[in-house]
Amino acid sequence: MKTRLLFLFLLLNLSLQAGDFRGGDIHIQQHTPYAVQANININLVAHSEIDQITICWGDGSCETLGNPQVYQNSAIDTKTLHFFWIHQYFQHGLYDITVQECCWANDIYNMNLMNEQPIVLQASFKLLDPQTEPFNVMPFTPTLPVASGNLNTFLSYDTFVDVQDGDESTFEICAVDVDNYFFLEEIFGQATNFFFDPLTGGFIWFTPPDLGFFIIKVCITTTRSGQMISETSRDILITIDETIGTDDLSDSNNFNVACYPNPAKDIIQLDYELKKNSNVLITLFDAFGIKIKDIISGNRSSGTYKESFDINNLPEGLYFIKIKTEDQAAVVPFIKKQN
Repeated sequence: MKTRLLFLFLLLNLSLQAGDFRGGDIHIQQHTPYAVQANININLVAHSEIDQITICWGDGSCETLGNPQVYQNSAIDTKTLHFFWIHQYFQHGLYDITVQECCWANDIYNMNLMNEQPIVLQASFKLLDPQTEPFNVMPFTPTLPVASGNLNTFLSYDTFVDVQDGDESTFEICAVDVDNYFFLEEIFGQATNFFFDPLTGGFIWFTPPDLGFFIIKVCITTTRSGQMISETSRDILITIDETIGTDDLSDSNNFNVACYPNPAKDIIQLDYELKKNSNVLITLFDAFGIKIKDIISGNRSSGTYKESFDINNLPEGLYFIKIKTEDQAAVVPFIKKQN
């Protein structure tokens, strides 16, 4: 009997040590001419315990990283572990950097996991020669890969993305590399009311129709002068519950923005608050993320603003207004109606 109990204890301990992962992301930046810094966020079931991960650098070497910073998201039974490390290469070139751990949690709504599936975070990164061009830094966002909302209640996940040196980045929804992953529209159909922002990698879920944990994978490709210099992705955990509060789960700056009426026919009004003097850029995009025009570009003093825009000439449909300052950004949707 004691032997059986010991076996069960060891089995339970091993299962906890193996993780119960709920997504994450990986960000790489060139630190010196031959070194990069990796920043890795991993979401983990709150009661599970890991204190190290293994990262392989694409040059034949792998290292074990430990001592993570821990961000507790106790309201959604999840914590985020942040690891970082600097790695030295010996030549410039393109490297595939990978973190693979076991295993995905089996409570993800849009994953029908029949067996254990490893979580894989991967980035392709070009280490550049600074004698010919600036260092390579992936698009950075301080927002953790976690979002939470309530059943049938508007959920907005905004990201402030800093893209370096005039590089161009594209964002798209892609599939998680596991057996039986499902996109939200495959489960809920058009009733999802889920809109992805291809400008920032953020999204809006107007009326989440069911409770549970969901994973949205955002793939990010960055080019410079038409050449790919990095690819990475974010496996973002969305938690839909009936009692989750509105506390911010990340280090991002809140941007107080309101857009109304919505839907609108003739005029749309944007209300926002600047906490300090800022250079403000307000841009209008269509539903596919194609820029229509800059609405406002210029310096504004700190304070509260009400800006009205004529939308009479816009065809009926979904649009996005992006407002950006030096250290804040927000994307708000609105619907243009004919009558």
